[in-house]
Amino acid sequence: MEHRDFPVKWLFAILFLALQLPAVVWTVKADWDESNEDAYSEWVSQYWTNDVFTNPESQLFGLKTDCADASYAMRAFYAFQNGLPVDFHRYDGTRVDQSLSSFDHIADPVARFRSYLNYVFDVTDTRTLSRDTYPIDISREAVRAGIVYVSPGIHSYQITGLDQYGVTQTLSSTVPREQRLLFNHYGFPFYIPQDTKKYSDGFRAFITSQQNNSQKKSLEQFKIGESSAGDFILYQEKLIQKLQLKVEPFERHISRIKGNLCFFSRERTVLVADAFVAKSKIGSSCFGAGAFDGYSTYIRDEKLKKYFVELKNMTKSSNWSATSQESKKSLLSTFLMEIPDDDCTVETSLPAKPFLRLAEIFKALEDGKIVSDPNANMLQRWGLESYQPFCPIY
Repeated sequence: MEHRDFPVKWLFAILFLALQLPAVVWTVKADWDESNEDAYSEWVSQYWTNDVFTNPESQLFGLKTDCADASYAMRAFYAFQNGLPVDFHRYDGTRVDQSLSSFDHIADPVARFRSYLNYVFDVTDTRTLSRDTYPIDISREAVRAGIVYVSPGIHSYQITGLDQYGVTQTLSSTVPREQRLLFNHYGFPFYIPQDTKKYSDGFRAFITSQQNNSQKKSLEQFKIGESSAGDFILYQEKLIQKLQLKVEPFERHISRIKGNLCFFSRERTVLVADAFVAKSKIGSSCFGAGAFDGYSTYIRDEKLKKYFVELKNMTKSSNWSATSQESKKSLLSTFLMEIPDDDCTVETSLPAKPFLRLAEIFKALEDGKIVSDPNANMLQRWGLESYQPFCPIY
């Protein structure tokens, strides 16, 4: 009897101890190397889509993100699926990688990973994202799917592709944190790397926990930024010259810039609507500094106007006379109401004015009627009603 009971007792003891031992979010089976980075880049280009958080078939369905959250999720999701480590840190510098044992009580691996991601979302932002990445070369080998663009304290993008003309494809979320379709954009982020002291912004690759990436850090994009003297359109053209395999045809350039105008105008409608909902909740109270920063569109509206000017200046190009009538019509309809615009309408969610044309938005910007202050109502935000500030502007 004693001989038969012995292994049973030890079996219970082993099971008890196993239940007490801390677990990990997922098990690391490999280290990051060039082969894994290449596979990650290919995966991002194919599978990191704008509906990754809204498609019921996705394991990330239902998660709420802001811009930094989506960038962290992209890297973490691939690492989780392929047994690779992550090297993320919270605000105070504490590591928040896959070795955390805080989620031991969740048996299902996907549910455990989702809980881990929500925790990462809570303790990180664009500033920590900057510290968890490093600036890269401006080359086709470095600027590829899987890297991110970071403007600390402001915004981040996930780069999902680079075409033969040297133009990036990006996805991004925004504030406030919500379940949303990611914004899909063919073009460059709205920013120029400007931190020439700490080099904390710009196009960046994730640091791996197995190696020191400092030797890979490149300052090239900051030098290009300085030489562009703050002109983000000039900066983008210099990037294109570095990255392109072919020169972008003039008519395609028209289409891209108009597409950018349409994209950023539609993205603005989401931000304006979000601000309206948030303002409705606080009634006559004013937004505090943090919320004001999150819901205002001052920087965006200035750059939107510059994009309009760039498109308008194309009519002065030596290529204009040889441009097809269709492309000319598309460009001119952006500025002239008498020419029908078949390419872009911007939904406003306003009963009195459900759609705006780009020509109307340009006129409102040019006349100084567009309101960036999130305390204004939606009609005022689009320049359809006069506005006098009644709250502090931060």
